[in-house]
Amino acid sequence: ECLCFFVGFYFSSIRFIFGTYPFALAFICSCGSLTVFAFCGGLLSCVFVQGFNVPHMIALSAALGLRVICSLIQKREGGSIILGKSASKSALELLFYENTSVRVAISCFVALGLGIYSIISSAYSFFEIFACLFYVTVCGIFTLALSSRTESKRGYAFYLATAFIVLYGIRAFELFGLNVALILICGITLYTSKHLGAYKSCTVGALLGLCLGAAYVPCIAILGLASGFLWKASSYFAVMSAFLLSFAYGIYAQGYNAIIYLAPGMLFACLVTYACLKLELLPAPRALSSRADELEAYLLQEQIGAARGRIGNLRSTLSDVSQMLRDVASKSKIPTKQDVAGICLESCEEHCFGCPKHSICWEKDIATTHEALDMLTEKSYESGAVSTKDACERFMHRCPNIERIVLQINTKIKENLTQGVKNDKLDACSGDYELISKMLLCASEDAFDTELSSSSDEQRLRRAGARVGLRFDKITVLGIKSKKIIIYGVDTERSKCSQEKLKEAFEEALSIKLTDPKIIQDNGVTILTMQTRRIFSAGAHTEAAVCKGEKINGDSTISFEHEDKFYSVLCDGMGSGQSARLTSLLATTLLQRLITGGVDKESALCALNNFIRAKNGECTCTVDLLELDLQSGSGRLLKSGAAPSFIKRGDGVFKLESKTLPIGIMKTLDAKLLSFEIRSGDALIMLSDGVVCDETDSAYLAKHLKEADTTDKKRLCSEILEKMSKRHEKSDDMTAVCVVVA
Repeated sequence: ECLCFFVGFYFSSIRFIFGTYPFALAFICSCGSLTVFAFCGGLLSCVFVQGFNVPHMIALSAALGLRVICSLIQKREGGSIILGKSASKSALELLFYENTSVRVAISCFVALGLGIYSIISSAYSFFEIFACLFYVTVCGIFTLALSSRTESKRGYAFYLATAFIVLYGIRAFELFGLNVALILICGITLYTSKHLGAYKSCTVGALLGLCLGAAYVPCIAILGLASGFLWKASSYFAVMSAFLLSFAYGIYAQGYNAIIYLAPGMLFACLVTYACLKLELLPAPRALSSRADELEAYLLQEQIGAARGRIGNLRSTLSDVSQMLRDVASKSKIPTKQDVAGICLESCEEHCFGCPKHSICWEKDIATTHEALDMLTEKSYESGAVSTKDACERFMHRCPNIERIVLQINTKIKENLTQGVKNDKLDACSGDYELISKMLLCASEDAFDTELSSSSDEQRLRRAGARVGLRFDKITVLGIKSKKIIIYGVDTERSKCSQEKLKEAFEEALSIKLTDPKIIQDNGVTILTMQTRRIFSAGAHTEAAVCKGEKINGDSTISFEHEDKFYSVLCDGMGSGQSARLTSLLATTLLQRLITGGVDKESALCALNNFIRAKNGECTCTVDLLELDLQSGSGRLLKSGAAPSFIKRGDGVFKLESKTLPIGIMKTLDAKLLSFEIRSGDALIMLSDGVVCDETDSAYLAKHLKEADTTDKKRLCSEILEKMSKRHEKSDDMTAVCVVVA
């Protein structure tokens, strides 16, 4: 408020050509909520500086009154329409918000009235007629330029007009014999030439040169033009060449006077400005940077943040998967009990052939032989080596080849362990490299899809925004499938649309559903962001029954959401009990971690297949992997050896099945991807092998689902297990997962 008061006071004291005072009038007409303070400063200047300049005081008062009237006519609400703010504000904050055309019209109208008064009071003098026309023109131009700041348009007009008024006011001030205005004008021109180029600095120099007089205009313009062209080659060469060229023209135009009045000030300005720019003491302010550059910087920060998030997520996923692989590798280094038993039996049979006591060991007293083999197997499996004392005493005294048998057992176990370590390292390394490559490929493709901009979408949204009255600088649309809209530099004062109307217009233009606009204030710049909105929601419920005679269900399920997609996984461990449960639980955990880490479904299943094959023993499982895109409404079901699944839509039931092998049997993945569209009210039922065993079970269950109520997921799963358990008497683990789309 104090700054606006003193600026109004200073501008009102500056007398322009033809004896006019246009700067205070233009400043009052261009101010925003601080207009009253500018008016008070200008009014006091009319009293104390101009000596009670009554016509000028009346003109300033008329401008203030007209602006109040125009503000009241438009009946502005408290807050911005586009921002949706309705908080209570003071009377001053609800006034003086007219657009630029109204402000320019008020300025010209008041200037015309004051000019007509001067013409009449001077008996229609031609001088006053020209002064009136000049007064009206200058007031309109400076009001237009100064309004660019209050309209949130940080262009060059505001700063150029302000600099012109200040420099014109100090044009006669000298310091140590040097014209201060000339030094500042040359410095501003050189500063502009470095950051904005030759043509803009030439224009700035020509306009600011008018403050000193028409004779200085060509010299300052040449200074800006020459330095702007040569600055990239050499800063020192650019400044000195610009000085010599402009000074040479000054001598040509003004002769000896140029050496006295022009050369000292220009040389001082060139030296000081060169030193400041060379040492980067005068960095380029935000006011001189274009909105396009600022938007690019904002988008770059957004993309860097998104990339950091993906890389961090990927890094965490790789760490988890590597740990899981290390755990599997450590276990697979030790031969299984079945392998050790085979080694012991093979070693005994090899030395028993041709032995004179062969019939005694394997025919007459075979029980003692089996007892000895069991003891050797147990000791070998526990400690990795055996001795002759580890066999039963009767067998040890009877067998003449016991020492050679023990030596061969230890040798083969050692060889088996060494070979297992080698194979495990090779498999683990190949699995790691393959997994990393696929994960990086998925992450890069996802980043490309997310960060790619669409010019056609931007044009459609630009036209839609113009139709509803949105004023902004630039709009950017990122993403191909899932879109993110960034509207940069929103003019909250001039925009005439609400957030709801803007959202409806953009949804109609892109034919998608969008989220409500999110408002961001970045260094005085208003940014609105919107992105694709979900049109569906999904929820899942699971019911399970344990196989008869077992305490643990070998099936595992998990449901989760990731990046506007809903996932549900059902894994059926082959067999039942603790081993099957461990395999299925590891499968669901690994799939969830990989998918949330950015890996696509197929690559995640390939990684799971390698993971299970890395374990020794028969530990396979079936997989049902359901993915629902809650934005587009597309559904995908990836089945690997799993039982048929069903979709209940209205009165219809659709079966989804595939003839594939479970995970972990084949070296390459054997899975089938089924695609479909989802609708609100759909129910998707995934089942384990214990629920549906053959075609008759499928037909029976489909008939039941046709009449079933899918609004209650828990009840539907319970009914399925109850009816199917009566058909199979719980001969296998049974699990039903019901996913309902809303």
